[in-house]
Amino acid sequence: HPLRSLLRAPVFYASIISLVLIVSGWTLPVWVNNTVGLLGGISIPLMLISLGVSLSNLQVASLPSALLYSCIRLLGGLVVGMLLVELFSQG
Repeated sequence: HPLRSLLRAPVFYASIISLVLIVSGWTLPVWVNNTVGLLGGISIPLMLISLGVSLSNLQVASLPSALLYSCIRLLGGLVVGMLLVELFSQG
């Protein structure tokens, strides 16, 4: 069930706690803030490592089509990123 899986996700509870802290104006103790900062700093490298592990298990059936789709995806991401920068920089 989707709701049950949402309630099991730690990011759900972290979001609720952060919203309560922001709305109430409370701050975390320094040691908690430092710990959360360190954990947040390591999360992106860990995600990149897990992405690399998952990509190493992929099999490429056709190299030309894989390269074509990769280039299309990269250019599409670039275009979307530039559009979002333009959209949010005008306000």
